[in-house]
Amino acid sequence: MNKRNLHPFLFAFFSFLLLFHLMLFWHAKDDALKGSADFSAFYAAVRMVRSGQGPQLYDIAAQGRMQSVLYRKVTTRSGTLIYDHPPFEALLYLPLAYVSYAKAYVIWVVFSVLVLLLTVRLLWPYMAELKTYWAPLPLLLFFGFFPVFVDLLQAQDSLLLLLVYTLVFISLKEGRDLMAGCFLAVALFKFQYAVPFLVPFVLWRRWKVVGGFAISSGILFLLSLPIAGFRGALSYAAFLSNLVKGLSSQNVQSALGILSSTMPNIRGAIEMMAPGFVPHSFHRPLIVLLSGAAVLWAARRWPLGRALSDKNFALGFSLALVVSILASYHLQLHDLSLLLIPFALVLNRILKNEIFTGRKRLMIYGLFALFYLTPFYLLLIRHSLMYLLFWPILFFLVMLSWELVLPSKGIQGPSREDVRGSIPNAT
Repeated sequence: MNKRNLHPFLFAFFSFLLLFHLMLFWHAKDDALKGSADFSAFYAAVRMVRSGQGPQLYDIAAQGRMQSVLYRKVTTRSGTLIYDHPPFEALLYLPLAYVSYAKAYVIWVVFSVLVLLLTVRLLWPYMAELKTYWAPLPLLLFFGFFPVFVDLLQAQDSLLLLLVYTLVFISLKEGRDLMAGCFLAVALFKFQYAVPFLVPFVLWRRWKVVGGFAISSGILFLLSLPIAGFRGALSYAAFLSNLVKGLSSQNVQSALGILSSTMPNIRGAIEMMAPGFVPHSFHRPLIVLLSGAAVLWAARRWPLGRALSDKNFALGFSLALVVSILASYHLQLHDLSLLLIPFALVLNRILKNEIFTGRKRLMIYGLFALFYLTPFYLLLIRHSLMYLLFWPILFFLVMLSWELVLPSKGIQGPSREDVRGSIPNAT
């Protein structure tokens, strides 16, 4: 089919998505403005900091007391919405503590839209074929993705994480290893993705990346001290440890609203599908084992110490990011916004006829279509089956692995100029 003949279909499809998302947002906005959105946990945390309760930032009872004062009109939840992010992230939200919750929510949503626009702008040079195919396509791919809508509705920070990984990709692409490590450390506000992504760089002995990560991590710890104090900052690790232990109970998961059934990762798949086959006491060791194996496998499939073509660099980065998503211990729907980087890079290469031919291309198109069907997400959410999305993500990972052809397999390597332009020098 001629690509111009597809333009009306794409226009109709994305128009439906955007209008549907706008309708959902309008329906849910009143509850969100009262304090039902995830943003309420961030806002309550910075209000605690403003009132001098920073050292008690990770006291769940203290969080609950602050939220009960701020969100008296909320009826959609009865328990505390836990703030479980590191102290340094509260610095970003601190200015919002000086306005009302409703104003802070609107400001953060607008800020998130600007962050998404900046992300698209940074990735613009790597979506040239998408623009040639249809000029609005890159923008619509990002704004039409349901996890992005969820992030905006909940006023979450996943779009900020998307921007951080975009900067990591560009830095690695341009050979700025130290800067890539510094940016990756910023992703520690959701460390469950940053740590699995860092491990292969340690195995590859990419010490500039590791060094940049260590330097930025130290700076972020120092920035945490004015927020929570020395004891409060150190208590974060104990807080997370106790939280993980508590989440082994389904009752605690239900009380805190952190359910395995909502997580389309290795943890969600094991905890929801293995009870009939694997004793509960073996769940956590199995999750750790499979997650570690996935990270090691990604490091082997994308050996960044070798010279890779531009095509393989995009595929390798995509594979490593998807593995980090699946290996994360805590994954929510809005965090799937990270998939936009692999989607954009892979689709751009497909339209250039560089990867995925024949039936593989049809399968990838079908997979992308599935990820953009908002009613599919709503169906999974309604029946508490979001963890089943693990399988399409895993299938995407397998497809990336199949297509990632390395020079060691007998394929002719890239020229020296291609290597210099697409990959940093080994340290």
